[in-house]
Amino acid sequence: DKIDIIKGNYAEIKNDKDTKYRSLFTFTGVEFPLQLKLVSGNDNIYLELTEAGQWNIEIELKNN
Repeated sequence: DKIDIIKGNYAEIKNDKDTKYRSLFTFTGVEFPLQLKLVSGNDNIYLELTEAGQWNIEIELKNN
């Protein structure tokens, strides 16, 4: 898994494995808007955060 910054920036990221299949990411020192590309296997997920807050985003990836 990989995270590419498209726009904006962050000072630090903390990645906690919540379960075998779920990760929790905490970003600090964010420069908004923050646009990211998350790569997991063959899947690309584009994410944009425009303001500070706590966001619960669930993305279900299925093996086809």
